Amino acid sequence: MMFSILQTSYTKLLEEANLSYKKTHKENSAKDEVKVEAKKKEIKDLIDKEREQIESGEVMYWMQDESHQLWGDICGYVWSKKGERTSIKMSNYRTSQTWYGAVNIYTGEFILDRAKKADTKYTIDFINWLIYRYKEARHVIIWDGASYHHSEGLRTYLEKLNGGLPESEWKVR
Repeated sequence: MMFSILQTSYTKLLEEANLSYKKTHKENSAKDEVKVEAKKKEIKDLIDKEREQIESGEVMYWMQDESHQLWGDICGYVWSKKGERTSIKMSNYRTSQTWYGAVNIYTGEFILDRAKKADTKYTIDFINWLIYRYKEARHVIIWDGASYHHSEGLRTYLEKLNGGLPESEWKVR
């Protein structure tokens, strides 16, 4: 009996055990549901408070994040004939692209801008690009806890940008 198991491929055994090969998904082990709910309420209250200015376009609320795509992400899986190897020529496995994207939570408009990497400098560049595109609006940006989203350099930039105005008049929050 042991001999016949050894002759069977491990993939066949895994298939018979109802297992399949697939890419894993990340899960944030530090996620705190109480904090998440409190943040959702804070955002909802802000939106409710500024609903009129949001609807008029005076204030734009953006959900923003960055995406880092490596060659492996782009070329990792394909459909191809069984028994045939599918290859994609590449010169550098570490080649990547970084994108800054944002969705206007009222209109659903999606904007995208390419960057060399994600850091304080490119976050500020993205904010400047956003301001340039929508000169007349004030902007509220909702993002995750990436270090460059709350860095000293970004805080200094926002202090200069908002120039001592009351929070309700800041160009970017």
